[in-house]
Amino acid sequence: MPDLEVEHSHEDCHGHDHNHDHKNEHQHHQQQQHAHVYDKLDLAESLLAEIEDGQYICLVCADELDAKSPIWNCSVCYRVYHLPCIKQWAEKSLAFRADSPDPTVESWKCPSCSTTSSMIPREYRCWCKKELNPTYDGIAPHSCGQTCAAPLSCIHKCMAICHPGPHPECTALGPMIKCYCAKKSKQLPCILTSYSGWQCNNICGELLPCGMHKCQKKCHQGLCGDCSEKINATCYCGETVLPVTCNNLEPKQSVEIDAETGKQSKSWIGFFVCDKIQEGKYECNVHSYKLECNKRTADTYKCPLRPVEGETCPCGKSPVTDILGHPRSSCEETIPTCGQVCDKKLKCGHTCKYPCHEGECPRCYFVTDMRCRCGYNRFLVPCGFAVTGEKPICARRCTGNLNCRRHRCTNVCCEFEKKAIKYGKNAVWGKGYSVYDETIEREYKEKHGCTQTCNAMLNCGKHRCNKECHVRPCGPCLESSSEDWVCPCGRTILRAPVRCGTMLPTCPYECTRPTLCGHPTPKHPCHGDDKECDRCLRLVSKPCACGKNPEVKNVPCYQEYASCGQLCGKPMACGHPCPKMCHRPGECETKCSRCAEVHILGCKCGEISRTIPCKATAADREMNLLIPCEESCLEAARRRQLAEAFGMDPARQAPGEFEYSDNVIDLYLANPGWCTSTEKKIRDFALCHVGNGDNGTNKVLRFPPMKKYDRMFIHELATAYNIRSQSYDPEPQRNVVLFAPQRSGPTSGSSTPGEAGTVTVNGPVYIPRLTVGRYITEHGIA
Repeated sequence: MPDLEVEHSHEDCHGHDHNHDHKNEHQHHQQQQHAHVYDKLDLAESLLAEIEDGQYICLVCADELDAKSPIWNCSVCYRVYHLPCIKQWAEKSLAFRADSPDPTVESWKCPSCSTTSSMIPREYRCWCKKELNPTYDGIAPHSCGQTCAAPLSCIHKCMAICHPGPHPECTALGPMIKCYCAKKSKQLPCILTSYSGWQCNNICGELLPCGMHKCQKKCHQGLCGDCSEKINATCYCGETVLPVTCNNLEPKQSVEIDAETGKQSKSWIGFFVCDKIQEGKYECNVHSYKLECNKRTADTYKCPLRPVEGETCPCGKSPVTDILGHPRSSCEETIPTCGQVCDKKLKCGHTCKYPCHEGECPRCYFVTDMRCRCGYNRFLVPCGFAVTGEKPICARRCTGNLNCRRHRCTNVCCEFEKKAIKYGKNAVWGKGYSVYDETIEREYKEKHGCTQTCNAMLNCGKHRCNKECHVRPCGPCLESSSEDWVCPCGRTILRAPVRCGTMLPTCPYECTRPTLCGHPTPKHPCHGDDKECDRCLRLVSKPCACGKNPEVKNVPCYQEYASCGQLCGKPMACGHPCPKMCHRPGECETKCSRCAEVHILGCKCGEISRTIPCKATAADREMNLLIPCEESCLEAARRRQLAEAFGMDPARQAPGEFEYSDNVIDLYLANPGWCTSTEKKIRDFALCHVGNGDNGTNKVLRFPPMKKYDRMFIHELATAYNIRSQSYDPEPQRNVVLFAPQRSGPTSGSSTPGEAGTVTVNGPVYIPRLTVGRYITEHGIA
């Protein structure tokens, strides 16, 4: 039964899903049909149609919105939402902002356009907001049916029925609008009406500010402006008559006084200043004047030296009557001085200390303390010099950088030095500050600009910057080539002009360059001259390098030499055959390669014999196969003489044969494989340092970290070869290093035990005749 229930349930669900899928397909088909219709409608009509059809989606809940759902719409983007959804959205947004770092901001954002609002939507109103909880009349959803009456951008109101979306254009007739000059009027539809006025084809005709002329411009907006008419005008001195723009006239009343009668002889209105100088005599007929063109009055011609009532001495301290005892009688009489200190205030603030005098006061002779131009030194300068605005100059040379921050200023007493040092430390582009301050750099360039050429290498790596030395990074290279860039195969072309630094695009075709061998080119992409073609991989037959096999088969074509795999065997200069594999001619002997064969050398008396490697090189053409006799040779000769004198056998007096220590033999028997390979390394190392110790080979032989008894074997064996050994590093990284002697020879030596882990030796390297293995075999040690 449970199985049947499950199966049955499955069938019901399947049938329901089938019906639901069919319904969804039908709805989807309807949505597609509606979509084509909605596209042809404006925004307001589309909103109403989608809501009426139940196809409009609320962005908050993602559910359909119909004509009976309480709604709220955004006044900016006109998006429509369910009222409960947008209310919950606003409340959650405000609650989230209350927990934010700035809780004072109480606003929420529209989900569509992010317009902020502080009021939470709580009421369901019609589109025009006039009616609360509007009822659906079957015509327009969420509409009250009244006129919208919202104010438009013009003087009218929206006459459409309560609607969503933007307001339609105004269709009313506009008011009568006068032109700019107010001579004509016209009336147009509101959307075509220019409420600021319009221009007719008449002349303006308004009276200009001069009060004499009228505006001759075409009907225009705004003020008429100044009068540009020209009239013939007289200057202030009456000597010049010129045409002057009406706007530039400055009328002033001028008069002329007759020098003989002292009465006004002429009067006129002057309008401008000419460049003439008028000469004549004052009313006194004694003193003369030179007057620039200016307004002429009766006082202009009066003598400035004439006696006046209450006049004083030049400094103003004493009346003339007190000095002379009577007033001056005429302008020819000199104004007397009182003899007191002048005390007039000078420009610098001090008072004149000269005696009462006529004319301007001399320069102040007080001394003041003043900084030099660069501000590092102080000087005592006359007060009169300080008033001029100039600054004293010291001998200090500027140490600040120029605006490029690369070159130094060498000017004497530079006024910008302190700022240059400050900017040089704190305003270097890319290091001292992250924001490029244009104001600072502009002042820096004006006061401390570098005039040298930058000459820095540009990013292209070919050209240099030819601008003035600057602080910011050089711009891109602006050089260009007037020739087309063509790839090697000629099928990819970059047309001129080609800017410097431009890379040729990757050619999609194959390389067509012929190979040197003549074989077909392996397929590979087209490339530049900086890259070689792929190597020819065809298998061919070539003679071997040593000449033993004239035809080695299956050799890649790109390979210059083939190898037959046999030993060379050609005799070298030392007489031994070349042990190298097949190689090119002339490579048997080189200055750095040595012959590895072994020579048995002996002394002249035959007492000493040594086995050493040949080590001959291309530079060693002569070899000495004799070794010099030593003290042992003399001892052997003396033993032979004594033996012959006493009738004894000299061979019985020979020293005992070399013996390995018990530790070496025991360790060898315990691990013969490792001991044999280690002994070979030590023996080869010793052979390399027999004879001339400084032969260019390694001076040390390092062994990897090992156990205590393995190190003991190396120390004991090094003692047998008379080689110094040393242990380094703590456990478990303790290792042994062998050191080559400074000089060595093929003779026996003595060893001296050193400190723990160290074996020191005296004398040359010693090569035992028998290895440890052969020594054990010959002596029957088990």
